[in-house]
Amino acid sequence: MEKFNLTPIENERKKVLTTAQLAEAYGTYSRIISNNFNRNKERYIEGVHFYRLTGDDL
Repeated sequence: MEKFNLTPIENERKKVLTTAQLAEAYGTYSRIISNNFNRNKERYIEGVHFYRLTGDDL
């Protein structure tokens, strides 16, 4: 198994991974990660399971 050096970023003092970082770790494309998320988004709570960055935060 290949080892990845993922460097989380911080959002509100919490370490997070971007969609692109997740895609790299899983060996897939960002669009696949996004599609899977969108198909299951009712299972996730914003601020707990994911963060939506907009504006200057993005």
